[in-house]
Amino acid sequence: MENDQREAVNDKQVEKEGKYKMPVNFVKSEVVYNLHRQKDPGRFILVESFLSVFQLYQNDFENVVGLMGSSMSEQQGELIVNALGINGK
Repeated sequence: MENDQREAVNDKQVEKEGKYKMPVNFVKSEVVYNLHRQKDPGRFILVESFLSVFQLYQNDFENVVGLMGSSMSEQQGELIVNALGINGK
C-alpha cells in the first residue's frame, strides 16, 4: 500500500482547521444545503447540518434543507425567506 493516502487527525487539528474540509472560498454562512433541489420551495423542513439532510432523506423526507452550522446567518435567513415566499410553511 505505497500510495495509501490515509491521514490521522487529532483534536487540535480539528479545533484549528475545522471538522470538515470545505473548498477554498466556500462560505458556509451563505449556503442553505439542498435548497436548490426543493420540489415545493414553499414548504420544507429546516435542520442544522447537511448530515441531518442525508439522514432524513434516507428516511423518505425529501423536502429537507440544512444550515451549514448550528446558527443561522442573515444571508441564510434571506435565502430561506425568499424560497418560502408569502405563503411558506
